[in-house]
Amino acid sequence: MIAPYLAGMQEKIRQGSEPDNASLIYEFVNQQIGFAKQASEQEKNSYISLFRVLLETAADEMLPRHWRSLCMDYIQQPLSLLWELAESDESKWEVVKLCHEFKTIGDYVASSINNPILKH
Repeated sequence: MIAPYLAGMQEKIRQGSEPDNASLIYEFVNQQIGFAKQASEQEKNSYISLFRVLLETAADEMLPRHWRSLCMDYIQQPLSLLWELAESDESKWEVVKLCHEFKTIGDYVASSINNPILKH
């Protein structure tokens, strides 16, 4: 779940509608983390949601490369916070799976950002 006031920011990030506004990602990440900490029951899901938005945006080749790169720069924050929350072996395993997903998709994304293929 995402705070209603953050939904607009999330949509702007996901659509890349303000690619020259790097502070948008910074603000969204910090606001989302602040929201997650206040809502302890929803904290884990908020971090997972934040991770997914950043990863999906970074992987979207229709968006500007610098925007995708900024998302990659911030993606470690929710993963680190999820690891801090993980108390059981099961919850730690969930974070490990997300890290593996990031590694797998992140390698592809980094390659596509650094070596763009010319499109028709």
